[in-house]
Amino acid sequence: MSAALYISALSKMALNARKEAKVEKDKPLGEENKLTETKVFLSLLIVGFFAVIVFSLGEYNQTGKINNAIIVFAESAMIAGASCMVGAFFGFIFGIPKTNHESKKVDTVDESTSEKELSYPNTNLEEISDWLTKILVGAGITQISGAPGYLWRVSGEMGRQIPFYKEGLVKESLINPQVFVFSSIIYFSVVGFFVSFFWARIYLPKRMHENRLRKDLDLLKYEYKEYSKEAENNAYADSLVEGILEGQEIEIDQKELETRINLASFDKKRDIFRKAREIRHNNWEFDKITMARVIPIFTALLATKHGKDDYEINAQLGYCYKDMNNPDYNMAKQLLSKAIKIRDDNGHGDLKRFYEFNRAYCSIELDPNLPKGEPAEEGIKNEIIADLKIASQDDRILNIMKSLDIVKKWIEVNNGKSEFESIF
Repeated sequence: MSAALYISALSKMALNARKEAKVEKDKPLGEENKLTETKVFLSLLIVGFFAVIVFSLGEYNQTGKINNAIIVFAESAMIAGASCMVGAFFGFIFGIPKTNHESKKVDTVDESTSEKELSYPNTNLEEISDWLTKILVGAGITQISGAPGYLWRVSGEMGRQIPFYKEGLVKESLINPQVFVFSSIIYFSVVGFFVSFFWARIYLPKRMHENRLRKDLDLLKYEYKEYSKEAENNAYADSLVEGILEGQEIEIDQKELETRINLASFDKKRDIFRKAREIRHNNWEFDKITMARVIPIFTALLATKHGKDDYEINAQLGYCYKDMNNPDYNMAKQLLSKAIKIRDDNGHGDLKRFYEFNRAYCSIELDPNLPKGEPAEEGIKNEIIADLKIASQDDRILNIMKSLDIVKKWIEVNNGKSEFESIF
């Protein structure tokens, strides 16, 4: 995904945010309405708690005890607060906004698709809200007639806890505690219900929408940051590789080169591999100095997360050790053997017959008996013959085998003509 796409998406999101802000700015009436609603609800709550204060002062007037007045105020405030919270709970349940399931598709920065399915938001609370709303409405219709009597009895029980009621002064009081408690429950429950209901209907959707936009923007910023970091790592790794392949004197050790290439993206690693493979292929025979420059690059690629399990990287590095000015046939054979194993484990055994031929060539070079004109040990002999038989299935390799004196000499010394009679 290109940086231009990320920048385009970021600009589009910023433009949408500006449009939303402009729409809100162009509609001051809606903001004024919201402000008016807030003032109305705050006024109602203030009026209610003013009544609680007056009732508490009535207690002080009846008993003359400030402690009793404080107790009455605390009890009345708790009753009012509890009623308000119960009302707010039901208001929230009734007012939970519905998720717009029709707008689950949005534009994406990926050019391969024009639309992308987003994960659905959790709607459990909406389902619970629907379920409870239906139950409450159904139960309320059947029990509505008995609700006032039940509420009046509950108010009476609560009113009896008022201090001047306990002291027998209620008959002389102008305020009936039961009436006050009954009124407080109804008043604060209704106010709490409508405050919560309108908050859920008006403010909650906006907050949810803003939160979703904020998360999307944060995710986009994070992805862009990661992409920028990846692009920087890719550019640095590419510059190092280009410098090494061009023969520049770069002061960097193998460990640092491995770290830098490992930080590059997977696609960049494959690009580096292709460049190094091309240099090796074009120079292995006539310009071994240039070819040797790819050895630290293939070694660094081999040290990456996926490199050790890549049979092509193992094989290319094996070729380098075989074909350099001072060949390391042991290392080349080890790498080629690993490449063959990985290739076969991946089900690609019918490919890359050159691997077996080059491993056989390394084994022939390592055969200590060949310079003396003596047959190889039985195990080594069988291994080389097996590789040569597999490799000879490819006509190109067969022609190479016929042209190499060392291969023909080894076959002759090891009485292998009978093994390859049908080939040569």
